[in-house]
Amino acid sequence: MIFLNYFIAKRTDDEIAAYVERQLTRSKSGKRLIRDAETGGLTTKNYAANKMTDTATNSTVTGELRGYL
Repeated sequence: MIFLNYFIAKRTDDEIAAYVERQLTRSKSGKRLIRDAETGGLTTKNYAANKMTDTATNSTVTGELRGYL
């Protein structure tokens, strides 16, 4: 009986740990969060994509301006 209780409790603990891990990688609105490589923080996929396009746009603009300066 003790062994059975041990296995049931372990399975329950594993399920709770998996649930908590899934919930920690979601925002309040339920969207998935991804880890930012530079800062290590969690952001939404859309925010990260917009940040990348802004960075690419800024580097393109400054690259064009360098040629004229």
